[in-house]
Amino acid sequence: MLKKLMVVSLMIFGLVFSGYPVFAAAGPDTDSCLNMISDDGSMLIPCANYGGVGYEFKLYYFINPFDPQMIFWKMDLNSFKLSTGGSCIDVKSDLSMTIPCASFMGERYGFKLNFYKNPSDPNGFYWLTDWESLTNEEVKIGNQIWMKKNLEIERYRNGDLIPQITDSTEWNQMSFTMTGAWCYYNNDLPTMGAIYGKLYNWYAVNDSRGIAPVGWHVASQNEWEVLFDYLGGDDVAGGKLKEAGANHWVAPNTGATNVTGFSALPGGLRSYNGSFLNAGLWGTWWTSTDGDEYSAKLVGMFNEYSYAGVTADRKAKGFSVRCIKD
Repeated sequence: MLKKLMVVSLMIFGLVFSGYPVFAAAGPDTDSCLNMISDDGSMLIPCANYGGVGYEFKLYYFINPFDPQMIFWKMDLNSFKLSTGGSCIDVKSDLSMTIPCASFMGERYGFKLNFYKNPSDPNGFYWLTDWESLTNEEVKIGNQIWMKKNLEIERYRNGDLIPQITDSTEWNQMSFTMTGAWCYYNNDLPTMGAIYGKLYNWYAVNDSRGIAPVGWHVASQNEWEVLFDYLGGDDVAGGKLKEAGANHWVAPNTGATNVTGFSALPGGLRSYNGSFLNAGLWGTWWTSTDGDEYSAKLVGMFNEYSYAGVTADRKAKGFSVRCIKD
């Protein structure tokens, strides 16, 4: 998407560098995420760590007129100096560097810049955007940063495997041992998982080894409710969070606009007895919030309503999981 947006920007603004969307240094309210803005066509790197020393410099957008999809960045040598602080980017021995987070039109991206020797400018320093490294896995809504996809990991944070349980009887038995487990909807292998993520019981969500990647955690009931309030309340929040259209949601997919970019999908659920229900009709996500001995809190969204809300259900059931940044 970022690639397309940049190319569109070129078409709109022509070959006028000051009109391009660019990067600027992140302030404290952006969680060290660089922001693309329309200013002077530069990306300010506030701290790049090379050989144990931090440097600051600007990279200017450079477009190859013979291949407008090849996006280069050229260093402004006049801006090069020792860093005064900020979130450091590591510069590798081959001078490549990875931008972990850059914000553009409300979406957040990461990508790698590969060092490039420009034969037409042998004294210049250039980096080429590596499109294969482009990620677009998170979205900022209000003051929260959410993953854009449901969780699809199969190991705890320490590397231990989370058991994949396909058998219905064995799935049910997990409630007696209080053991974490995951499955694909309808045991449909990665076909479903690539779209909807995995379904987890709450014992996996609550395991002390951690189910979320480093820097993230499973959203709590309160964090979901903060999200709903920011979007105008439970009655309308679902519509603003659901993916629009009927590619995945069964019609009518009431109120769905996905104006937030959250792209909630109807991954359905797995009952405590092992049966699968409501894919295409319901999106259900565990929260990290406990209920009682047998139940925990979850969030539901539905194809026939723009509503989104919190309820409780049995910990042995399988629901989707969405993570929020620490």
